[in-house]
Amino acid sequence: MSIADLAKAQTYIGRFEVTETEINWFPELRWSEYRDFGDMVYFMFVDDKLMKIGKAANKGGWNGRVGMYKNGNNKGGDGTNKRILRVMKEIGEDTIHIYAIHTPREKISFTNPLNSDIIETEIETALSVEKNLTAQYLTESKSNQLMFSNQLS
Repeated sequence: MSIADLAKAQTYIGRFEVTETEINWFPELRWSEYRDFGDMVYFMFVDDKLMKIGKAANKGGWNGRVGMYKNGNNKGGDGTNKRILRVMKEIGEDTIHIYAIHTPREKISFTNPLNSDIIETEIETALSVEKNLTAQYLTESKSNQLMFSNQLS
C-alpha cells in the first residue's frame, strides 16, 4: 500500500479553505482532542493528491501549527503559507483535507558526560517519522512530489 493510501486511512482532523491571501481552518475535532492527540505527523491532500507531510510536536502541537497556517499571507505567516497560497491558486483549488497519525514519544536513558549521572527523558519522534515517510513517498514514484513543502531527505 502506498504512503498516500496509508495516510488517507488515518484520523481525519479537518480541512483548510484557501482564498488568495487566507488559510481558514475548519476543525473536525474539539480543541482538547487535538491537545490530547499529542505529537503528530500530518498529511495534506488536495483533490486526493498528497501535497505535504508535516509534523506538529512539542509545546504547541497541532493547535500551535494551525495557528501559523491561519496567518495566511499576513504578518506572522511563514514561507510554507506563501507556497500553499501560490500552489492552490495555480491549480485552481480551494480545499485542503488533513489526516494525521500520533507519533509517540520514546523514553531513553543516557549517561551525562560531565558527571556520569543517568538521565531518563522522553524524546519526540515526529521529525524522524516525517522524514522517513517523506523519503518513502518520494521513492514510490518518479512523479511523486510534495507541492507544499521542501523535499526532506
